[in-house]
Amino acid sequence: MDDIGLDGVVAAAEAHAIGHVGIRAPRLDARVLAHLRAAGLGVGAWAVNDADSVRRMLDLGIKVFTTDIPTTALALRAAR
Repeated sequence: MDDIGLDGVVAAAEAHAIGHVGIRAPRLDARVLAHLRAAGLGVGAWAVNDADSVRRMLDLGIKVFTTDIPTTALALRAAR
């Protein structure tokens, strides 16, 4: 994303008929999420490896993400 920007991500997804993208958690915020969703893309996250990042992804409504702390992520999700 740093090299091609959000519009580049969208263009690449469209060019290759990709319906979902995974964004590194520190790069994913409400603005990025809104831009990608407005383009019709599903959005997931990766490297969600601490409780604060898990909470942030849950707050954003991200349903799919990778994590090294699955039991923590499940507990935080269940607490909501």
